Amino acid sequence: MRVLYIAPGEPITPDYSGASSRYYQNFAALTRLYGALDVIRLCDPRKSARTSEFEQQSSVAQQVHHQANSWRDVALPPERKESRLARMWQSTVDPVGYEFKFTPQICSALAAQIKQHDPTLIWVERTELAAALINLDLSIPWILSQHDIRSYIQRIRSGSDTLLKRWNQFACQRAETLIFRAAPLIITGASGDAKRSDALGAKRVEVIPMAYDSTLPAPAPQTAADTPVTISHLGSLETTANRVGLEAYLRVVQPQIRSADAVLQIIGDDSRLREPIQSLLSAAKADLKGFVPDLSDVLHPFNIAILPYEIDSGYRTKLPVLFNHAQAVVTTRAAVSGMWLDGLDQVCVVVERLEDFPQVLTRLMANPAERERLGRAAHAFCEQHFTLDAVIEQYRSVIDSLTA
Repeated sequence: MRVLYIAPGEPITPDYSGASSRYYQNFAALTRLYGALDVIRLCDPRKSARTSEFEQQSSVAQQVHHQANSWRDVALPPERKESRLARMWQSTVDPVGYEFKFTPQICSALAAQIKQHDPTLIWVERTELAAALINLDLSIPWILSQHDIRSYIQRIRSGSDTLLKRWNQFACQRAETLIFRAAPLIITGASGDAKRSDALGAKRVEVIPMAYDSTLPAPAPQTAADTPVTISHLGSLETTANRVGLEAYLRVVQPQIRSADAVLQIIGDDSRLREPIQSLLSAAKADLKGFVPDLSDVLHPFNIAILPYEIDSGYRTKLPVLFNHAQAVVTTRAAVSGMWLDGLDQVCVVVERLEDFPQVLTRLMANPAERERLGRAAHAFCEQHFTLDAVIEQYRSVIDSLTA
């Protein structure tokens, strides 16, 4: 089978961002099953320098390049400025073009590449790139690897308190509906997004959990009392779920946690902090680590990590990472509902409300033995459920059913 793999112009590695981790998982699974892939990345020139700098320093990113059968980065043109009236008209007659502005250019680039490579299967990452495929007359089976329901995230990020916001969300949902109904198969990492896709008319949706191709060794015998207590929040503060969840945590929970008992550690890109979260982090005396290439430097075994999201979004790539690093995870049920597995509530602390966090955190801070028990149980759970070996047959099954 010859697979054409289409992705955004971001690193395909497990150590750059959550989305990049998923790209890497899919790339690794497809390569293991079907051999070397033909790769096309659609690159925003404004982000290319940052991607290139990271890839020059990442051995994994370089290895991915070498594993591909062929690789081409296609630069997207600058975005054209259009009048507000023209944009409003487009939102009515062409919601896909309105929501995903580079669709015509991507469509043109992909048409030539598909003809050249003559694949038997096309795998495309993200809805905005799949938008181009629905405008091509394809007889080739293709799969959309879905990362978020964009209209759902828009509602979380901006609310719907004005007519313009509601109209933009309606246009976005119309665009997603057209794409989801055209895709032969959608693969997502969360059952919540699968249900939302079904509600928008998707033909077929399958859930494959987040997984990594290797796990860290089990932590060496030690006592958690030997290390200072930290409470870690992992994830870029540019991401909607991270920002919304952390802001709620800082308002509701942090005032009840003494900074002398545990340091709040924020791991992830914080280069564009905005109010009010900037002031809240300052008041909490949080330790801002920024982007950390090697999480072992900051996620020491048997410390506490939080998933304070009150929505079913933003956790998919984080939970396996935190388990892999043997963290004692405290999460809301809403945050992990989309990837619930039997036994999950035995290896982390699952609460119903954000207001339940202070009591649980205070108990864990004072109980190193319980933190160690949870950390070891979480690491074992990761080895059992969140590795590529654990999910590889799911890939084979769904792809074979589409291409047979």
